Amino acid sequence: MNRQIRIDIVRLALVSLLALVLVGALTLAMKQFALAQGASDPTLHLTPTTLNVSEVGMTSTHEVEVSNVSDLYGVEFSVAYNPNVVQPLDMEPGTTPGVQITVGPVFTDMGEDYYVGRNVAYTSTGAIEFQATLRSPASPFSGTGAVAFVTWECIAEGESAVTFTMSKLGSYPDGGAIAHVASGGTVICSDGGGTVDTPTLSGRVLLQGRNAHDDIYIFVTTDQSGIEAADIALESPIPGVPYTVTNAAGDFSLLLYEPPAPYELPYKCLQAIHKGYLLGQYCPSGGFTADENLGTITLPGGDATGDNKINIFDLALIAARYNSDDETADINGDGTVDIYDLVITAGNLNTSGPVEDWQ
Repeated sequence: MNRQIRIDIVRLALVSLLALVLVGALTLAMKQFALAQGASDPTLHLTPTTLNVSEVGMTSTHEVEVSNVSDLYGVEFSVAYNPNVVQPLDMEPGTTPGVQITVGPVFTDMGEDYYVGRNVAYTSTGAIEFQATLRSPASPFSGTGAVAFVTWECIAEGESAVTFTMSKLGSYPDGGAIAHVASGGTVICSDGGGTVDTPTLSGRVLLQGRNAHDDIYIFVTTDQSGIEAADIALESPIPGVPYTVTNAAGDFSLLLYEPPAPYELPYKCLQAIHKGYLLGQYCPSGGFTADENLGTITLPGGDATGDNKINIFDLALIAARYNSDDETADINGDGTVDIYDLVITAGNLNTSGPVEDWQ
């Protein structure tokens, strides 16, 4: 093979390689252009757009959702509503002054790697202000997810628009603003015509070793299996789920709210929970369909670790904080971690919840 033939072969190979590179680059550019043309803009919106609440006094929940975002790290928004028709439920009762909405899983799924800078509802003027951000080492969020929940209670018949008066989405790592569209929704409160009576559940829950039995949280849930105490955060009740707290005698009365027609109540189980105690539960066959008095149940004390089990780890924690005022280890709530807390825990060793011996 002479020198000229070899040069021609090399040139042909180089031209072929260049053609392949150009074709690949063109294909990639066309795909990116097609994706850009078909992609939706980032949005901040309410889901569902319209909430229909069947009767005054009942509740329903708006999900504040971001969609189609990339590298989201912080969210800030303000919404306006008609305070004469609806009011947001306080989802942090007894822990934070004022009225707070629920922080969504975009942040809470990061464990403790987020910060809430502002969460307050102005119930007299009809405004909610919310501000939250992820924090290191959390990775930025991309996709679609809930940043907050607003559970509305209808206080009068009528209709309330829920509008975003301000919204900002912040990105990471550049710290810039994410351009987006914000869209609100509506809550419609009916007069209750055509509804059926909703059941009221009542009973008494006692805390072993205590004389006062107030502030035990009473929830209803939709599932009869896989329930653990850790699933319920006292500082943030389940959005849209009825709950109440006991009085000093341990008594409670809980009105179950109905969804829209056909008014089939979805709630299957009632749960009673208090820090330091095993979870109490009542799950009737077929759920709750009529007024019912559950009777009385006593929650065993000693679950200092909060895993719905009483074992050697609870004893070890209490012993380690002996003679302190640590609330986690102070099972009987008398202000001091002492022999009484150890006695209660030791007597319930190797037991676990939920307990269901209502009498």
